[in-house]
Amino acid sequence: METFLANFHQRSEVEREWLQQLFVFVKDNLCPVVSGFPPEQLALALVLRLERALGSSCIRSFPLSYRLVSVSELATRQRTPSCSNLTWSTNQHIDWAREAEQAHPSHKALPRCNLLLIGCLSNGRGLGGACDGSWMVRDASGSLHAELLSPSPLWLGLPLLFPFWNYIPQHALGQDQDNQGYLELIGCPLPLTSDSEMTFNPADVNVSKAVGVKEAMRLMEHRVKGLRVCVYGEVCGVGPLLDITGNAFFYLRLRERQNTLPVLVMEPGCLWWRRCVYVGGHVCVSALRLCVLRGWSSNRVLCVTTGSCLSLLPHTLTPDLSDAQGNTPNTHTPDAVTHSSAEETQFFDRSSVGSAFLGGQMDDRQVEDRQVDETDEPMDETCCIIPSPHSTKHSRVISYQGVLTCVLSAEAGLYVIDGKVGLCLAYQPIQRRGLRPGAEIELHDVHFLYRASPHCLPSMLCMCLRSSLRITSFSRLGSEVSGHSDISSDALLPRLLLEMNLGISQYLWLCHCCTALSDRLVPHWVRAERAAVVAGRLLEWVLTWETPGVGGGRRDIYREMLQEPHHCPLTEYQVCSPGCEYVSVSECVSAMQAECWSSLSLTSLLPGSGSSLTQAELNPLLAWSVGLSLGQDRRPRPLLLVGVLELPRTHTAPSGAHTLLLRDQTGTLTCVNVETSGDDSGGQRAVSSTAWIGCLVAVRCFTMVMERFLQSKFPTYEHLDQERYITHKHCSICQIPQKVYIQLCLNDLHILSPSASMATALREKNRVGGEERREGGEERREGGEERREGGEERMEEEDEEGEGGAKRARYEDRENKPCISIETPGGGESSLPGGKPCISVAMRVMWKEGVAWRNEGHDSEAGEAGLSLCFSVKAETIGLVQCWGRDPKNSPLQEREIDRDGQTTPVDLLFVRSSVRWFPLIHAGSFYRLTAPNTQDPSVLTGCLVAVKSGVELHASPSLMVRSDWRIHTVTRPLRISPDSQVITQKVMSVAEVLDCRCDVELVSFYGLISQRITLQDQRGPAPTTQYTDVESGLSVRLTVCLETRGRSLHVYLDLSHTPYPPGIIPGNTVLFTGFQRRLSRVGAVYCRSLPVSCLTVTAVGKTTAQSCEPTPPIVLLGVWGMAGAEQCVFGRVRAHVVCVLYLQLQWICSLCGSIYTQRCTRSHPLCDSASSVFQAVAKTVVEDGSGEAHIWFSCPLVSCLLGLTTPQWEGLQRSLRARGHLRVYTRGRSLVSDLTCDDPLLQYLSCVCNSSAVCRPLTLSCTLHTRSHTPAAHREDSAQLKRLTRGDREFVTKMPPPLQLTCTHILEEETY
Repeated sequence: METFLANFHQRSEVEREWLQQLFVFVKDNLCPVVSGFPPEQLALALVLRLERALGSSCIRSFPLSYRLVSVSELATRQRTPSCSNLTWSTNQHIDWAREAEQAHPSHKALPRCNLLLIGCLSNGRGLGGACDGSWMVRDASGSLHAELLSPSPLWLGLPLLFPFWNYIPQHALGQDQDNQGYLELIGCPLPLTSDSEMTFNPADVNVSKAVGVKEAMRLMEHRVKGLRVCVYGEVCGVGPLLDITGNAFFYLRLRERQNTLPVLVMEPGCLWWRRCVYVGGHVCVSALRLCVLRGWSSNRVLCVTTGSCLSLLPHTLTPDLSDAQGNTPNTHTPDAVTHSSAEETQFFDRSSVGSAFLGGQMDDRQVEDRQVDETDEPMDETCCIIPSPHSTKHSRVISYQGVLTCVLSAEAGLYVIDGKVGLCLAYQPIQRRGLRPGAEIELHDVHFLYRASPHCLPSMLCMCLRSSLRITSFSRLGSEVSGHSDISSDALLPRLLLEMNLGISQYLWLCHCCTALSDRLVPHWVRAERAAVVAGRLLEWVLTWETPGVGGGRRDIYREMLQEPHHCPLTEYQVCSPGCEYVSVSECVSAMQAECWSSLSLTSLLPGSGSSLTQAELNPLLAWSVGLSLGQDRRPRPLLLVGVLELPRTHTAPSGAHTLLLRDQTGTLTCVNVETSGDDSGGQRAVSSTAWIGCLVAVRCFTMVMERFLQSKFPTYEHLDQERYITHKHCSICQIPQKVYIQLCLNDLHILSPSASMATALREKNRVGGEERREGGEERREGGEERREGGEERMEEEDEEGEGGAKRARYEDRENKPCISIETPGGGESSLPGGKPCISVAMRVMWKEGVAWRNEGHDSEAGEAGLSLCFSVKAETIGLVQCWGRDPKNSPLQEREIDRDGQTTPVDLLFVRSSVRWFPLIHAGSFYRLTAPNTQDPSVLTGCLVAVKSGVELHASPSLMVRSDWRIHTVTRPLRISPDSQVITQKVMSVAEVLDCRCDVELVSFYGLISQRITLQDQRGPAPTTQYTDVESGLSVRLTVCLETRGRSLHVYLDLSHTPYPPGIIPGNTVLFTGFQRRLSRVGAVYCRSLPVSCLTVTAVGKTTAQSCEPTPPIVLLGVWGMAGAEQCVFGRVRAHVVCVLYLQLQWICSLCGSIYTQRCTRSHPLCDSASSVFQAVAKTVVEDGSGEAHIWFSCPLVSCLLGLTTPQWEGLQRSLRARGHLRVYTRGRSLVSDLTCDDPLLQYLSCVCNSSAVCRPLTLSCTLHTRSHTPAAHREDSAQLKRLTRGDREFVTKMPPPLQLTCTHILEEETY
């Protein structure tokens, strides 16, 4: 040190102290890695280099504010991005930072740190000690990865001073200290050794003996053993560094005029070359040998050897080398060569891409659209924002220069250039270091794609294995770059791209889904590192649904890198694939709520006679309506939902008490679920399996249901366009209460991650399926001798298939390992810890009541008069209570759980408060295992009887209240119990059996298809309000329930004032009505009404979006219909002749009170001041078809069709009646009479019209049976009338049944009869 300090004896004490620290640092950190140089020489060289770099040797000052930092100290202590600029002043750095922040306002510039960095550049080494192609800055304390803009082979191994550098930490990933960050070396490092002349040929390669690309291609045609060639040329392509099964390599392409030659670099000691070569540079590579690639058709290629050397040539030297070749005369000047290179490599920047590609100036050869189907019609991209899915386009290979403005996902390789062009690096090993916002990059042989996916920018650049990326300027911004992490979800996306052989549109959809799943399911249900796995399963299912057999191919890397013409997975790409849109639950609810009222037309809710309805008749028809929309038919893209199926968590959410819920972190959606029945009928049934609770599922086929409730006071039909008649506190139609939910079949769901119970059910299903296949093989093997041989062969195949099936089952178990962690307080799927004991009992449900608000009494949690949601279940236990060491869940019933003698014990289960959540999965006829955790006392699951006095006989069953922490699991029917032994408490009838039931049955249960729903006005006054807004106060509903094949129907009245609102009660759905009261009306018609114990269960959902599912009426004869009555049908078509008009009434009535309306309402007590009126017309005719006759009623506007009046004639008739208000005519004898005088011209006109052939004509009429004719003919004998008939001198008295009473709904003219 004394020798070193002797050179600076004139310096101050402060400077000498700084020099002492410099010497110690050089001795401890630099000398151990640099051999042949004493510390004094290196320290003095460093000082001289600093003085020369600062340009201040005249004043002989040192950068005293800077201190030397070791590599290890920089990696461990520097926690924020920083930069060091040795020669810059403070003002220069401020101006530099201001320019960076102005270009990118959302980022801050790199802060400056006064640190000096010295060390050696070396090639990086992997875990096995082999070169991995990276460059490192190394000193005695450690090493750091370094990114350089234009590295030179001359820098390797030399002691260097780095005057300009950026340090970017990556400490957040928890990696090793040596890899906690990297350096961005700006400019050229300064060597500390003597300034010897730096030549372009450090390896002493005889460049004069090098051959050009054209000559090398000629030598490759004739393979000579041991031949080594030295080739020079311009670099026109640099491939990425690939590592396949531990063998790392890359390739570069050399060009000479129009000739190109690939060079494969596989030597570990030469992999660092890739950082030195770039497109447009000139190199000379020595000692190349000819190799053969078996996986490539053009299999000859030049490969480097251990003796190969790389020399970087000046651009002006390449023409001189061409002159030296005797067989290749030089005909190009250096200027000509430079100009040619500029023409062949055309760069696009932000403005050029915007004008050439976004402006529509590309011709058909640049971007070609090709439809997959047979139409082969080109797609016009300028006229549609989202192209039609399943169409293909051709990409174009270009070069591009731009500035990186946004990092979408570094692990997924998605970036944004210039704020308007996307960049995808996923099709090659992703380079992350240096790719920060603000970095300037240069892309070569990159694919340009236009509108490849709606989840990316319209313009997209994608890199394949032939593309190259070079950073031409590092970012000035202080943004970190996330490195590779095994726990990152996005890091798995490029792997899925390779495994599934995805196209760019599919990969972008996968990235979008992964991000969306992370936002909507992580961390509540899905672990962060498993989001990409779930997204991959979702994409695989969607692709299987849309394009079966697509994907799964093998990628030919040699063809992609080396083949001419170029072909890779990006050459052609599908547009908008997959063709569905993954939306969150809240987005789906918002879309349905927005469509709920936008799709509503009030006039469409009214029948054809809507213009003649009074206010009392009009508003009930508008009070409720439903809108249906299929999720898979949504435009522009079908919807896809992903969520977890759950039960309602608490009893404070009554809206979901009837159904399962589809939930994610954005919201909850009520689901009306059914499943396909196990028999061969293919019908549907209610869902009873509790294994669905906790399953992460994808929903594609579902129906969005939007129920609308409208409170209005429209006077007449003409006022429907005036919203002021809609009564609401906000007087806004968009704020009226609405209910939205979805209907789906669970067989259409795809399980992305099964619950523990579902995994058990799937394993049991696979086991049973394997046993059935083996049993089938044994039966075939029992045949004759000839068949036995074939049977044995088939048995072997079946065994192999069963073995494979078992393997597939085990593989699926591993693949479908639950990746969700359900948190369901009080829910059904939160599994018990394995070591906790529990007890259980197996039971069969016989009958279930409906959920209703009931008075629970004291200690109620619901508050307000002790109202709580409750329901009860009648069940039979099929065995004794069993003790377990852990929860058996839904595993098959064991022998000890079933009574050997088949004896059962009835029990009544009471579900109160939070235990009501089990309601949607409990159904009569199913078997369940009721489990009580954390106890070994069998009496907990033993029902208790009600205490009675002595001598009193008790017929009730023991009761058991289900606690909130108990679990219920659906189990399969035991083999010992046959299906025929399942005796249900109450028989389930059909609609016809309910109508024709002759016994005195008060409570009935039946299936029915809802054909119509009408909300009735409450005639009992307002119901008491409660704190639960889900209870529709005073809501009464009339359902018309019919058969699927015949026209008979039944009216069912629902009182929903004390029950949670039941979703799914809409036209088109099949519903099981349990515990309804069968009543007879005053006219003898059968109807049913709900009771507090009544239960509604949706067993099948409609197939179409129609609101009415009335079947096409059959053609019937009046004589047959009159004899059979409602047993024949309720709705039918008749072809008959109008005999006469019995009755005709035309009137103007008040729309408010229904009184006659002339110039004003005629009601005086009390006075009605209504100013609106409606016109009504009613007619009654006699028709006959040869088999019988009937009386048919016609209402407005069918009366005008019956009378044969045109629209002007009918309107004139209404105007002429305005003054008098009403007119009624009826038949007396053979003429029509009225209460008015016979000379009335209007009466004479109507009499003439009614008796004319224009009315008495053949017609085809669609009619419904009148209410008084609903009872069967046998029951109508009492209503027969005695009639006296005279024949000659004899009189006869006989009973004549009343004529068939029908109501016409549609008139169809008959041309001939």
